[in-house]
Amino acid sequence: MSWDGVYAQDRHYPIFEPSDEVFTTKESWKPITANKPYEVVKCHKKAGLTVDIWVITLVTDVGYQSEYATYHFKKTERQLREDKLKTILC
Repeated sequence: MSWDGVYAQDRHYPIFEPSDEVFTTKESWKPITANKPYEVVKCHKKAGLTVDIWVITLVTDVGYQSEYATYHFKKTERQLREDKLKTILC
């Protein structure tokens, strides 16, 4: 893995809710597919670190639960529409 020149404390770590639908454009990961929607199982801070790093737990293509840093992920268009509807109706 090559270093991209951004320190962990300088990254933006979005916070997702459980059941949010997210995707990544990173193609080098084997367990998950790029641009495919995944449902967030859990989103939490990684314990024991000096920097607040948020990670999400996803169910991979082969059925395992794996943790990934949230800065690699974005909400899908469908999820963004649902969030907007929730804010309008509530």
